Amino acid sequence: MKNINNDVFLNKINQRIKKGDFDAYLTLPFMTRDLLSVSIKERLTKRITSGGTPILNDNEIKDCIAETKETALHIILLYIRLGFMIKTETGYELTEKMQLAIKTAYRM
Repeated sequence: MKNINNDVFLNKINQRIKKGDFDAYLTLPFMTRDLLSVSIKERLTKRITSGGTPILNDNEIKDCIAETKETALHIILLYIRLGFMIKTETGYELTEKMQLAIKTAYRM
């Protein structure tokens, strides 16, 4: 995103993301505002690189939300396969293996 004009839409959409305008769509663990922001930024960058306008319509934003959901699902599946998460009747839970990995990673 080189040009200031190119950043206008991205800044406005990021403000909406930070305000929580899209939180209703972030329905899975790991489906975060940051991940949605990155998806939108990548789509805008691709569009600008190919000579298009630096604006996304509602359908393109919905595609970014779907992409964010797909990425979150892949993360969940990976964590389940590795034994870091389990699916329960009430949702997803971290296993003791994951809790130990987190403690080990943040041990100082």
